[in-house]
Amino acid sequence: MRLLWIGLFLVIFSNQTSRAQQHRIDPLMESYQRGIQSYNTGSYAEAFMIFKNLHHEIDDTYSLIALHSHYYKSRSAMQLFHRDAISLMETFLLTYPNSSLFYEASRNLADYYYQKRDYSNALHYYKNIDPTQLQAKYRDVYRFHYAYSLFSTGDTSGAASFFHDLISKDSRVLHNTTLLISPTSMGIIQLLKNNF
Repeated sequence: MRLLWIGLFLVIFSNQTSRAQQHRIDPLMESYQRGIQSYNTGSYAEAFMIFKNLHHEIDDTYSLIALHSHYYKSRSAMQLFHRDAISLMETFLLTYPNSSLFYEASRNLADYYYQKRDYSNALHYYKNIDPTQLQAKYRDVYRFHYAYSLFSTGDTSGAASFFHDLISKDSRVLHNTTLLISPTSMGIIQLLKNNF
């Protein structure tokens, strides 16, 4: 009889514990999913607030949900051009150097500086990127931005090498009409093709 009571107690206690854990996990995942949905629909201010609040609620700063929350909070801040966007993303890079999102975060920072025409800072982050770790759709754009940043900071031989690689492989970037290529970079490309 005593054994029956102990067994019953253990079943009830373990059931209560799993419910408490489920209650703790579900709201975090629900908030995370709402944040992702807001980010994907372009509601960056809403996504930023969701990920900011979620980041404070997570106990384990090295969990996957913490890592992704920090990344999307930083990305949302960059989309909104927050003053602290760069420091948020740099903190992400320092906190999660072995993350699968490390190269994407570096590319995001480099592209952010590139858009602001701060080519020396863009180069700092482009140099840290392993292009094989980027999504395939970003590799040629990365190479072009890296080459143009090299050219703009005076490293014409390094830039020529990258531009030549892009030309020789008949890159989609050079033929993509949605990518705005400056007349200067097109002149470089034509010069490298000996078509001047």
